[in-house]
Amino acid sequence: MSNLELITTYYRYQQWANRHLLDAAALPPFELLTTPVLTGFDPVRSALVHTMWAQMLWLHRFQGLPRVPEIKPEDFADLASLRQRWDEIDAETDAFLDILTEEQLNSGDPPLWRIMLHQANHQTYHRGEIAAVLTHLGASPGELDLNRMFDGRR
Repeated sequence: MSNLELITTYYRYQQWANRHLLDAAALPPFELLTTPVLTGFDPVRSALVHTMWAQMLWLHRFQGLPRVPEIKPEDFADLASLRQRWDEIDAETDAFLDILTEEQLNSGDPPLWRIMLHQANHQTYHRGEIAAVLTHLGASPGELDLNRMFDGRR
């Protein structure tokens, strides 16, 4: 498998897992997503917004665009508005992946593929935190392992 195939697959997985996480986040009342419910964990909305913003920030870095301003959790009054913004960022990400080449991925120091994998892996970390809080709220997203995407199980 080429680096391009690997990165594209991992970013498609990221989108799949995030959609399942957002589906689970729709189950409890939104107010529970805006306040801390577990010691040591951010409120779900805050963690989702941070993760979404980081994807946008890194995407702009990958493209050599100016730094994007930080997005604030308070900018999202409900889960639908957050999901809509994330869908837009995913569309931007897909457009970037569609024109990305193996040569671009292997260029730079460190190479772009490594930076992109870092960004995607960091999202996995935050998804675990968010899943723990959602599970505590009785809204587990289920298993979000990569193989679940491939075999259609959840």
